[in-house]
Amino acid sequence: MANEIEIYKNNSKVVNCTISGTASLVGYAATMTVKKNAFDPAGSPVISKEGSLNGLIFSFDLTPAETNIAAGDYDYEITVTEGANIYTVTQGKLTIIENVRY
Repeated sequence: MANEIEIYKNNSKVVNCTISGTASLVGYAATMTVKKNAFDPAGSPVISKEGSLNGLIFSFDLTPAETNIAAGDYDYEITVTEGANIYTVTQGKLTIIENVRY
């Protein structure tokens, strides 16, 4: 899988998502959703984060509290919305790695 993210448990991490094919993203919003299993429609997200926009890049600033979840593999996707329009721009695997200190 090409879109893999690794984060140490209980650490900060900035995830950037660059959008192409448009000149401006003014008026758009982005959300990063992380679930244990993407194919479980009843499964609640373990992380749901709104992105901040800078040019054509949405940044998702994950906090230690948000990454303080069980170590293992999760599915994530980033969606961009504009009004009623929803665009899934990337999906992949997010791995939470156990660490020594925390």
